[in-house]
Amino acid sequence: MDAGFLNYEWIGDPKLEAECIRDACKPIRKQLTDEIQAFVTLAEECGSRNADWYYTSLSRTANEALMHKRPTNSIDRNFLPADDLRRLAFIELSMANAIRKGVALCRRFDGDYHIVFEMAKYVAYAAADADPALIPRSRHTAKRRQKAQTKESRPVKAAS
Repeated sequence: MDAGFLNYEWIGDPKLEAECIRDACKPIRKQLTDEIQAFVTLAEECGSRNADWYYTSLSRTANEALMHKRPTNSIDRNFLPADDLRRLAFIELSMANAIRKGVALCRRFDGDYHIVFEMAKYVAYAAADADPALIPRSRHTAKRRQKAQTKESRPVKAAS
């Protein structure tokens, strides 16, 4: 599905245009929730005890990516203007594609499912044209980075 079909400017009435776009975006939102569900299933198969949390977190990420330049991150789709609805649809479509591909790669190569979560966040912010420095880091990424730095800083034993 492509977000390019969301061009309803010919209507002329901004409220009616936004309403038409909201209705047209429902299949995109459904696609994202289906892909998140596949990711949650993968996380549960890999032993995650808090896999249900990913649904809320990834849904919130799409909203935060859209609202990254605004004073509040909370949104109500019923009051978003048409341009924001188009951008949100693009963000959600991009995230759905990234999650689908990430889950497939993790299943094929026995990868770390946390990478899929991080990839979805990066894709959301990239789709929103946001600064990568704004992307919230998860505790898993911080732990992995800290572990890698600890290994690098250990002195190497000389061969006897």
